[in-house]
Amino acid sequence: MSMELAASNVRLYAERLRHNMAFEELVLFPAASRSLNEDDWRAIESSQPHESADPLFHSNVQQRFIDLHHAISTEAGCDCDQ
Repeated sequence: MSMELAASNVRLYAERLRHNMAFEELVLFPAASRSLNEDDWRAIESSQPHESADPLFHSNVQQRFIDLHHAISTEAGCDCDQ
């Protein structure tokens, strides 16, 4: 793959990722806030995602996200690390 094609694909991927994040922030999350009640939120919080091995690196995916969340919340000082 040429450098130009690779760069184009990376830019396209980043653009789509930003679009998806904006859609979540502007549409999905507000809709969830309006629609879900306290029981719904408790059910979401108490549910445990299925842990699965990363198909490329054979590591526990969920633990990597927990570690990332901890690092970000510690750095941000948001007191949201549980």
